Amino acid sequence: MLTASIVLLLIMLCLSVGTLIAFAWAASEGQFRNPDEAAYSIFDPDEPVGIPTDPNLRSGDDERSI
Repeated sequence: MLTASIVLLLIMLCLSVGTLIAFAWAASEGQFRNPDEAAYSIFDPDEPVGIPTDPNLRSGDDERSI
């Protein structure tokens, strides 16, 4: 029982350190400098911002397909 607890604590510690390292790397690489630009990076001329082009997401459609 004690061995399992120690193993779990070591795994949690390794994952926490890994998370902090990943966050520090992302911050140093400038991943958080302009979140607004990153939010719009998924849009292109075929699907402009604010205009859904999927058939089941257009306004006025009462029936939605699953």
